[in-house]
Amino acid sequence: MEANLAVLLRKKRKARGMSQNELARKAGVDASYISKLEQGKEKPSPQVVRKLAGLLDADPGEFELAAGQVPEEFKKVIMEKEELRRLLMLAAEGRLTGEDWKRIGKISEQKEDGLVNVPVWLEE
Repeated sequence: MEANLAVLLRKKRKARGMSQNELARKAGVDASYISKLEQGKEKPSPQVVRKLAGLLDADPGEFELAAGQVPEEFKKVIMEKEELRRLLMLAAEGRLTGEDWKRIGKISEQKEDGLVNVPVWLEE
C-alpha cells in the first residue's frame, strides 16, 4: 500500500491513462488543484479523496489512509473493539509480540451474523 497520497494519486491516474486535466474535469475541480495534490502541496477533504478514488477505480480506504485520514468504517471497528484498539497502538509503536499476532489472528476469525467483523490490515 502506498503511504503517500501524492504518489498514489499520480500512479493510479497514469495507470488509467488519464491526464490531470481529464481527472480534474471529471472530479469537478481545477487542474491546478490536481497538480498540487500530486506534488503534496494540498490536503484534500475526505469527500475529494473518495471522489478521486472512485474516478480512478481505486480503493477509497487506501486513498484515505494515504491522505492521512482514517476511513469511517475503520473508525467504527476500532472504537467498538477495545482489544483491537490496544493491539493497533502496540503495532504503531512497533511493540507487538508473537502472542499479540496470534490474538490478531483470532480476532480476525471472529464472526458476527455470519460475517467476519474485523478487517486485519496489519502487516508484520
